[in-house]
Amino acid sequence: MLVSETPLADREWNDARRHAEVMERSRDAARHAVAELERAQDELLARLVV
Repeated sequence: MLVSETPLADREWNDARRHAEVMERSRDAARHAVAELERAQDELLARLVV
């Protein structure tokens, strides 16, 4: 990977990396929430059918 060695480029790279990490945590939280909702939906549907 080619990265400029200026302080500004370094700061921009760090900002982009932090932003990517925040987005990854947000995506993981959304996936977890969807999985929990699907589990709850499955439980409710199972109770409805019985």
